[in-house]
This record gives sequence, C-alpha cells and structure tokens, in this order.
Amino acid sequence: MTIEAQTPRVAYTGNGVTTAFSVTFQFQDHADLQVRKNVSGTVTTPVLDTDYTVTGGDGDTGTVTFGTAPASGAKIIIFADPVREQELDLQEGNASPAESQEAALDRLTTIVQRLQNWASRLVGLNDAYSATFDPKL
Repeated sequence: MTIEAQTPRVAYTGNGVTTAFSVTFQFQDHADLQVRKNVSGTVTTPVLDTDYTVTGGDGDTGTVTFGTAPASGAKIIIFADPVREQELDLQEGNASPAESQEAALDRLTTIVQRLQNWASRLVGLNDAYSATFDPKL
C-alpha cells in the first residue's frame, strides 16, 4: 500500500441520531485509531469494541460506528495514532519480504503525518524566530 498525503484526523458533530462516522484517511489496524468525544467541554475516550466498532483499514479508509448515537452537539474526533514501535525484524542473510518493509514504512509515514497534524495545532514560534540561549543562566 502507499500512504497518500493526508490529514490523519477528522471531526464530526453528533446529532443524537447518527451512529456511523467515516474515517476519511487510510489506516492499517483498528487499534491504530483513537476516538474522542467532547460534550460541553468534557472529553471522554470511548472504548473500542465496547462503545464503538471499526470497519475498514488494511490500508484503506473505514467507518467508526457507535452503539449509541453521540448526543446532539457532541464533537467526535477520530485520528490515527499507531503504536510507535519498530516491529520489522530483518535477519541478516535472509530474503526481506517487500510487504513487511512496505508495512513498516507505511506505519512510519502515518506516525509522521500524525505528528505533523498535532504540531500544526500548537501555538509556536515561526521558522524565522531566533533567540540567544546562554546555558550559564
């Protein structure tokens, strides 16, 4: 699979009726998705396979489906947050399957996209900012 340039985050507003919400970005495993609900400023983390289920993945988009429709006005945020572990274990002298390498690179790409999206929402300094740092202070 090839990970496209994408924003690995999508947000919806509940209406008290809708239970299914599209995951508009590619992801591998259901556990790579994180879901948050914000109701009147109180953020909760629903539990996978208890509060919601996921279909899709394996390099494609998908759907998060809640057992109970989120309340009207509730903000639903779905984002990719894959485990940050290096799972590929190449053995010297053995043939290296392309699929394993591709999956490892896809995971790294998704992690970079996640971090880029997260950083873009932070208050920070622009690239032109320069400060002098005196370590003796």
